[in-house]
Amino acid sequence: MKFISVLILMLFSVGAQGATFKIYTAVTPPFIEKKGEGVAGYSGIFGKIVADKILKSGKASEFEVVWVPWKRALSETIKAQNGLFFPLARTADREKEFCWLGRLGTTESWFYTNNPKVKIESLQDLKKYRIGFLNGSMREGELRKILGDDAKNLDGLTEDLGNFKKLLTGRIDIWVTQTEVFEKAEADYKEQHKTKPKIYALKKFLDQDIWIVGAASMEEKYQAQIRA
Repeated sequence: MKFISVLILMLFSVGAQGATFKIYTAVTPPFIEKKGEGVAGYSGIFGKIVADKILKSGKASEFEVVWVPWKRALSETIKAQNGLFFPLARTADREKEFCWLGRLGTTESWFYTNNPKVKIESLQDLKKYRIGFLNGSMREGELRKILGDDAKNLDGLTEDLGNFKKLLTGRIDIWVTQTEVFEKAEADYKEQHKTKPKIYALKKFLDQDIWIVGAASMEEKYQAQIRA
């Protein structure tokens, strides 16, 4: 009995040494898409990068995937010692909030409209228009900095692709999004319609370095595991 008790304690001790990471993530096509359960269920541009790395490491059992809305995913990551989130743009404002564990790539963000009368000669012209964006994104933060008290015309969604329909139906004048997201929305539309709407790329807004992150309080040993 003593031997069995010691053996059980040893097994628990070994199990405690391996961290279980929760990856909080939101469906954000074409970057992150859900094609199944767990890590293997990750698809999309950045989803596939992360899934391939984890699966090749043989450590997939150490990761739990939690699908939640974008803003909740960020808040849960900040609170959790072993929480992870991606894709997130690296900014000065976010620098101290997160532990930056691995760069996944770079994307461009542009202003798009279907109204040829909409013009952006300077960023201050944005005050004239209703603008759609992804809630909680870097683009929202930068727009609020620019517009200040005039940010009342901002009109965000928790699912960025929905802004394409809002643009076509006149609910927003401008959609600010990443080029990959716009191309995905346009391709989805073309699958269901014979003609493609005329959309104008007005002005480049941002370059965004995209990362996988953890909480700023994440222990160094866990950081090392993720980077490895």
